[in-house]
Amino acid sequence: MNLSVVRLQVQRSPLKPGRAPRRWYDPTPLQQVDALEMSDDGAVGITADGERIVDVHHRHHPQTRDPQGRGGISVMGTGDYRVLRERYGPHLVDGIAGESVLVDADPGLAGIALPDSIEVQGADETLVLQDFRVADPCVEFTRFCLRLPASAPVDARLKETLKALGDGARGYRAWVAGRGTVRVGDRLQVREPRV
Repeated sequence: MNLSVVRLQVQRSPLKPGRAPRRWYDPTPLQQVDALEMSDDGAVGITADGERIVDVHHRHHPQTRDPQGRGGISVMGTGDYRVLRERYGPHLVDGIAGESVLVDADPGLAGIALPDSIEVQGADETLVLQDFRVADPCVEFTRFCLRLPASAPVDARLKETLKALGDGARGYRAWVAGRGTVRVGDRLQVREPRV
């Protein structure tokens, strides 16, 4: 597969404010950017006017969600959003799940046996995303999909939806080998599937 990058974004701060069990999903810290500088520390977004925004999964973000730097980059396909909208409603617009990189993949990426590493090919450089694995869904995003309040109990419906959001339906996580910059229009080269 050769997939085009159609959107890049960072999370300025955590998307799950509050304290469990009353934490909720809040997508307002998401910021679309023109480029992502990636390294094994995480991602830094660059806006059209040159502003640099450290993603909350970057090791050096004051509220880092990934101090070990083992999964701060996430990837999702446009077709996965189409499926989410069909199941749960139009509030699930492209990018709302918080992935770093959205690729044009009409059938989606959920359920696909992705290889352990994927190359991102830009005009001047190639980056390698390693240790690809499913981004496990959380209760807070699941409640957001179902339009439930933060206090909603984890009942059978919520558990069923959590399961439906697994297997890549919420995207995949990876870490970056080396460093480089990804821009809209760059290509993800998915070569050989995992066995």
